[in-house]
Amino acid sequence: MAMSLARQAVAWMRWNCRLSVTFSFELTRIVFRAVQGLGAGTGMTLVATLIGDIFPLQERARWQMSVNIVYAVANLLGPALGGWFTDHGPMLAPLITNGSQWRWIFYVNLPLGIIALSTLLLCLPSTISERSPNSAGLGTFQRIDITGSLLCMGATTCLLLGLTWGSSQPSAWISPQVGGILTAAIILALFFLLAESRAAEPILPLHLFRNQIFAADAALALLVYMILLGLAIYLPLFLQGVLGLSATGAGVSITPFLLSVTGGATLASWLIAIRKRYQSMLIVGTLIMALGVFLLAYMGPATNLPATVIWMIMARLGIGSIFSVLYLAAQNVLPLTQLGVGSALVRYLGQMGSTLGVALVGTVVNQSLTSSGKNTRAALPVALQHGFLTIFVFCAMALLVVCFLKDAPSMHPPGQATRRKKA
Repeated sequence: MAMSLARQAVAWMRWNCRLSVTFSFELTRIVFRAVQGLGAGTGMTLVATLIGDIFPLQERARWQMSVNIVYAVANLLGPALGGWFTDHGPMLAPLITNGSQWRWIFYVNLPLGIIALSTLLLCLPSTISERSPNSAGLGTFQRIDITGSLLCMGATTCLLLGLTWGSSQPSAWISPQVGGILTAAIILALFFLLAESRAAEPILPLHLFRNQIFAADAALALLVYMILLGLAIYLPLFLQGVLGLSATGAGVSITPFLLSVTGGATLASWLIAIRKRYQSMLIVGTLIMALGVFLLAYMGPATNLPATVIWMIMARLGIGSIFSVLYLAAQNVLPLTQLGVGSALVRYLGQMGSTLGVALVGTVVNQSLTSSGKNTRAALPVALQHGFLTIFVFCAMALLVVCFLKDAPSMHPPGQATRRKKA
């Protein structure tokens, strides 16, 4: 099943890249970009699921390390190539004309998608996943948790809108618009939980949270993405608004910060593959992350750039070491039939944490700017200090959660994944 979904996700994304550039209407383009995102999101979640589905526990950290390296290369090349194609993409009349080179950022995904899909078809076996007796024909469609999916989508959308609108300015939180949509998010979430408790095959099996390790792992995913996005948004603002760097200078200075997460994840994956334990790595990584964020919280106009870069790297190395464990810990305690939903839930909570972190830190920064009575430039250093201290609180909460994320023996019988891989 995971193999089939992986193929469909790549094909779905490739086809919608083509549709995104074919239609010139803005609304149509937004719709096809959203559909493309469905394929991309499915594919990203299935990468972790396939690693857990194919490889035994002792090999997963090594393969996760390989995936981290691929992501690092993509993160470096993707924005650079996208910018080059937008500015200097060759003409390809009538598809690409002067002023519409931006279409290349979609067209370039077509050959890449064909290569990815062909590789999946040729190299990945189609019999690696256990299938349900009712996983064929109309029975499959009838078992899809459509009600739960719609309620989850509605609750998530309302929550994201409420957090985005509320963080725009401190007084927005008490406005009827924000209060109403957050209330709607809570109501939809309650109905979602009720629907999941009654669904035959829920998209969120509530019994997963009875497992202390999985519950702690899910909470850690939420917190670490709150930290990551809070730093990613407000560190460039500090570099430009407080240290006075140009946009280019800030981009160059932030590059080590972006790369160090891959270094941390790769090193942690390598050590986990050797030691076969992850809790000690989590504790060390969380402490390094917390120390880096604590030092960032006391930066000011007198802080020199090399020190700022070192502290950014410390924080990001710690975050990277946590990333390497999130999926491994969840897959370690879940049965093989729950790997997909468990991996998807960890990723979903991470995405929610991204928005929640930016909203909370943004509210603190905006409140500090408003209450200072100074102009924005003069008040910015102190406001950003308050924002980074808020992120440090998230780090302290993450350290507490890590204490509950203990090493545990795998639920998968020895050699089971290996046998499936050979099959």
